[in-house]
Order: sequence, then structure tokens, then C-alpha cells
Amino acid sequence: MPVKLGKKSYKNFASAKEAVKKNKGISDEKASAYVASVERAQGKDPRTGKKTKKRKTSVQRKK
Repeated sequence: MPVKLGKKSYKNFASAKEAVKKNKGISDEKASAYVASVERAQGKDPRTGKKTKKRKTSVQRKK
């Protein structure tokens, strides 16, 4: 599944992770976490690439 980061779109998770790692100069683990969080925010499951419900940025829990 394509991964969209900003204006660019990457073929898969691994290519997006490598681009983030190179551009931001961060470790492999942090780049992976960054791409996964962006995918979750876009409503995709990072493990499968399938659509899920979009997450809201601020979630309030009920008491």
C-alpha cells in the first residue's frame, strides 16, 4: 500500500521509513515509529496497510 508523507508518496512502508531516516537523520526505530504514527493518523493500519477509522488528534475519555 502506498504511504503518503507530506507531498510525496512512497510505494511501501520500508521506502518511506528509509526516506524519513535519511532526511531527518534519526535511527531506524524512530523512523519506523514516525511512519507508523503518520499512517495511523491517516487512518491506515501500519502492519497491514488497510484502512481503519481515522483517529482524532485529541481523544477525551469518559469517566
